Amino acid sequence: LRKEYSTKAWITISITIGLIGEIISIVVLTITSAMLEFGFGIQLYKTLSLLVLVFVSIVILYKLFIHILWWYPEVKTYLMPKDDHLEQDIRISMMIFFIMIALMLYLHLEVALGAFIAGSFVASFFHHNKDLPSKLEHFGFGWLVPIFFIWVGSTFDLFSLLIDNLLTTS
Repeated sequence: LRKEYSTKAWITISITIGLIGEIISIVVLTITSAMLEFGFGIQLYKTLSLLVLVFVSIVILYKLFIHILWWYPEVKTYLMPKDDHLEQDIRISMMIFFIMIALMLYLHLEVALGAFIAGSFVASFFHHNKDLPSKLEHFGFGWLVPIFFIWVGSTFDLFSLLIDNLLTTS
């Protein structure tokens, strides 16, 4: 929408509402996944504590990076140069993405949370690189989205469709 209509108040509001909705849905997915996997035992509370710890750690890391970039603004252009012939911006973005995904897998949290944090981090600190969203869009839709759908399709148990009253059970 921002590409098509430029920056308008309603677009900014809708993006903000979408981000809040995405954060809430990721938290709900993580909690629901933990409840389904562990039940209402001590492991659930450990997972929820870990989720809170991850959020607090990310906020601290975010604030720390703000201060680093304030004191050393050249770090931003060092990591993602303005004249980038080596596609370093995509490599840095993918590195942050894969680190966050690996961390979420290691902590047994929702991987969508890691992808969201990585995307928020890149968007917050590297907005000077105006070509990055376009590059990542082509990379994501050309490589990551097909891998996601291949993985979902290959892990889906077709026999689960034969469960009696699957669609009528609430």
